[in-house]
Amino acid sequence: YCSEYKRIVTQETLGSYRMADDCEKLLKRFDAGEKYLSVEFCIYGDNGIVYWIQKTILMTQTVVFDEETRNEIYVVHAIVLLQDTTQLHERDEQEHARLQAAFDEMRVANRTKTQFLARMSHDIRTPLNGVIGFSDLLLRTPLNETQTQYLHYINESGENLLSIINDILDFSKIE
Repeated sequence: YCSEYKRIVTQETLGSYRMADDCEKLLKRFDAGEKYLSVEFCIYGDNGIVYWIQKTILMTQTVVFDEETRNEIYVVHAIVLLQDTTQLHERDEQEHARLQAAFDEMRVANRTKTQFLARMSHDIRTPLNGVIGFSDLLLRTPLNETQTQYLHYINESGENLLSIINDILDFSKIE
């Protein structure tokens, strides 16, 4: 059975198939304490489609009486279960593709946000620096007390806006 089945196993998964492809290997595993073994591999179907197969082997040992030798002997029994897991792999691949698409979309959105913040920073800072600079210049000229107070408010508000813009940009860089 195993050598016949090996002919339709894909080259990429042949190594996995070989882990449980003959009785000697299974007996060595059983002697090492393994009572359960499960491997997955791909096979080519009659229609040329590749299928995923999960091979599960359950092993146990019993004592039987041998009539010829009149002795008890140990016999290892194995049950081999084959299950088509192609749909599980297809769902995994679809989920992986969906997650990859979401990740790519997030990356594009993040890049767009970063570009927007860089442009916004420049577009807002330039006129804001002009307002702050001209208010500083005006404060150096002779003004009445009310005008000076208003200029201090303008200057303080401009400095606060500049600080907020810097904080937004710093937060964006951290993110």
